[in-house]
Amino acid sequence: MHRGAYVFGIYPRSEELIELSRKDTTAFKHAAESEARKLYEKQLKLGMSYAADPELVWDDMFRPIALSAKGIRVNGLNRFFETNTFYKVPVLEAYPQLDERPLTEYLAYRGLNRSLLTFPDPFTMYCLSKSGYSGRDTLRSFGALLASAAKAAREAGYEALALKGPSYSFCRVGELYGDVLEAISSIRRAFNGKVFLQIYFGWPLKENLEFLKNVEVDSLGVDPRLSSSTIDGHFKAVSLGLIDGLNTKMEEPSKVLDEVDRLANSWGVSEAFLTNNVDLEFLPEKYAEAKLNVIGEVIKGWSI
Repeated sequence: MHRGAYVFGIYPRSEELIELSRKDTTAFKHAAESEARKLYEKQLKLGMSYAADPELVWDDMFRPIALSAKGIRVNGLNRFFETNTFYKVPVLEAYPQLDERPLTEYLAYRGLNRSLLTFPDPFTMYCLSKSGYSGRDTLRSFGALLASAAKAAREAGYEALALKGPSYSFCRVGELYGDVLEAISSIRRAFNGKVFLQIYFGWPLKENLEFLKNVEVDSLGVDPRLSSSTIDGHFKAVSLGLIDGLNTKMEEPSKVLDEVDRLANSWGVSEAFLTNNVDLEFLPEKYAEAKLNVIGEVIKGWSI
């Protein structure tokens, strides 16, 4: 069995970045790029399979993509599930077309090796947006937009893409079954690299778990502590969210190491990644850094 590790999602800003974001947009972007590079190098030194873009200039997971597309505007703030964060709601007004130049302004790496980027998954973008079009047309539009964004990210040098899908724990795929599968497949084809689908804030709804058995991704990410269910051996690779982004308590590396092996063996997978269960942005920066160090200790344990 092959083992690896990565983190996904938005990373918390330092106090310096928070202050600069309120005062000086240009200085904020320069400082964010410098901090992102340090975080990138840290992840590689820790031995992670991929080094994640910390998306320090992303105010939420939808906004950079929405602001880089014609046919979408952002309007109003919604609370992001049961957290103390908010997102600006994407509103679909016409078939969206990506303008790649604004999108690249939000990308930290642009060609550095083994870099990973995080996007919303199309079903989640559909569930948390507004649109005057049918559900099928809306989902297909977001799928096409995210495929264009994935292609731009690949051309910028990113080698892995994580799709955040918290909505699978709360919204039913239902009649959109085939459309969601095709949307994710189109993103994977456009990206032409490793694509991970991260499920979090809960175990997938039972009917969605059946759907996810057919999704074309390189690994399915779940938080195994949220349910006693298993994935029944239908996946060759899993990403195990054993690093808790909602709790400042530090995990014990030895216990995490054992749990990765136990779950991977019981689920019969050939590849297992250790990862976070939710974005680390929900933690203060010093705790997020400590969580990265825990992953590094687990990786060291694998090499012994």
